[in-house]
Amino acid sequence: MKIQTRNKRTKRSRKTTLNVFRGKLEANNTWLRKHLDTLTFYRKRLSFKEPSSVLLDGSMFYYLALHGKTLDHICELIKDFTANFYTTDCVVREMEFYFQSYSGPKDVLEESIKRARTVELVSCVHGKEISAEKCITNVVGIYNSKKVFVATTVNGCWPLVNENPLIPIITVNDGSLVLKNLSGNQRQKAKGWSSATPVEKSALTDKELRESPDYERLLRRFDFYGYVGEIALGDGNNQVKAISQQLGPSDWPHEKVRAFVVKQILLHSELYENLVNPPSVDSSNWTFLEYLFCTSKDGAWGETVTLQAAADAFEVKIVVIDSSEDCAVHDFFPYGVEHPKKVLCLSCVTCQDETHYNSIQKLPDRSIASTCSRNYLDPKPEEQDHESE
Repeated sequence: MKIQTRNKRTKRSRKTTLNVFRGKLEANNTWLRKHLDTLTFYRKRLSFKEPSSVLLDGSMFYYLALHGKTLDHICELIKDFTANFYTTDCVVREMEFYFQSYSGPKDVLEESIKRARTVELVSCVHGKEISAEKCITNVVGIYNSKKVFVATTVNGCWPLVNENPLIPIITVNDGSLVLKNLSGNQRQKAKGWSSATPVEKSALTDKELRESPDYERLLRRFDFYGYVGEIALGDGNNQVKAISQQLGPSDWPHEKVRAFVVKQILLHSELYENLVNPPSVDSSNWTFLEYLFCTSKDGAWGETVTLQAAADAFEVKIVVIDSSEDCAVHDFFPYGVEHPKKVLCLSCVTCQDETHYNSIQKLPDRSIASTCSRNYLDPKPEEQDHESE
């Protein structure tokens, strides 16, 4: 009886061990299938060709040094032993700062810095020294047009990188290198964001615009404040085109203006994230990343956030003569700049839920406002009547 009981226990133990092994094998096969599926998606659907470009941050260099791994382990993960590896100046500077300020053992940190210096070092194009996170965000870009893999162990942070489905993330899970999997929803976003969209045209006619009360109100404000310029319909690029005209279209074509403004929002998201509103009530889950993708597309309509970002990026003051009943003039001052480089003058006419910006010019000493004996920014009733005539 004892022998039979022992045999039963042995069989039960073997069965449990076998089930655990099968579970691990199935989990490993599931992970491998998802990994290959994600890698194939990036390779075939989003055109990540070989040789691959892999940008490593300081945390990944530290992980490799700590666990005695090499860049070949990353090559094996992405099935490409011809991959090119690089990092940025800001990443190395940040690692050196941690090395100097860290009070514990520094052997692994020192080794990780040595490894960072063995790969190609990309010179940062931004003027000021910024964090490694912002530097990598800037180098890769919102659309990841250079098709870069980003290797970082800071998984879950850096939302503009980690949550961007156009950027494949090489990270660490349960101590092992993994390629971050994409959900079905993320794949749909990646395909949609990577496809070109036509520039949206105005649905208004010139006649509808000229017959609108906003058009007449804006003309009166031109006279009152002493401005001259065309009030015309445009496409979704009308705001960046107006800014381009003010800056000089030969030096700043509207495509370059848009890219510069988006870069400003991308690098200084803390200034703009709370200002962004979803486009509709149905878009309550709209994220800041989705706003950036929409804003960066050719033909995307501009609004007050992009105007403020333009003022900040170019270090200029932007004056907007508005057609709305609530406010006649909007001033956008550059953040942290005491003396703006210049003043840009735009008009804004809103008609039937469309907003159109145009470049205008200030006429010196030819405004009704300049002859007012009282401050028109704090108008008395008779001055309000004067403007509304």
